[in-house]
Amino acid sequence: MISAVRRRDCHEDHEQSLIHPLFRIGTAFVCILLCALSRNAVFTGIVLIAELCELAFLKASAIRRVLSAVLPAVFFAFLIMLPAVFLGSPASAVTISMKTAASVTLLALINAETDWKEITPCLTMMHVPGAVIFILDSTINFLVLLSHFANQMLEAIQLRAVGRSSWKESQIGGVLGTVYLKAQKMADASSEAMVCRGFAGEYQIYEHRSLHWLDFIYLSVPSAAALLFIVLEKL
Repeated sequence: MISAVRRRDCHEDHEQSLIHPLFRIGTAFVCILLCALSRNAVFTGIVLIAELCELAFLKASAIRRVLSAVLPAVFFAFLIMLPAVFLGSPASAVTISMKTAASVTLLALINAETDWKEITPCLTMMHVPGAVIFILDSTINFLVLLSHFANQMLEAIQLRAVGRSSWKESQIGGVLGTVYLKAQKMADASSEAMVCRGFAGEYQIYEHRSLHWLDFIYLSVPSAAALLFIVLEKL
């Protein structure tokens, strides 16, 4: 989600998805849950193949972002399960790695195809408390702003010193302290702004999306996944 906010701040073109984000989030939750509960790699493999087919229709930049998030997670999961290979259970390492790949790919696809401003109304429709949405939204936006602020300070320090110098490394603590003070000021300013705007802890949805014909087709995905899960588990 942080990368989605960064793309929005960089004014990158983002086409509105034809499928409602609420259906995407619900389908991803169901598929991740079923992948975690599956006792064999067949169901997870089918889900992973479907995700790769969807990934093939994205732009090259989006595919690169998805793979940059998936590959390190899969490598880390396989590294943790590597002792199981030497202990006579290589199937466990492969299964866990596939489940990790399927889950992370689902989330990365949502991140690549859905803007953050489209997800916030979905959380409201899912009856998530407004305070939780506000904290999550503010945290993600503040992380982006503070990362830009810290990056600018580090660049300024590097430009003031040529070559290798211990002076640049000694300023890291000062940068962290300045970022902390900046975060505190931003939090106070945001709190005062929300009070002035009369924020009562509820997020209002001003844009109501009409359902597309693809939404009705997409609604069959969780049912088909659940039916496939039941059939494969009985085999």
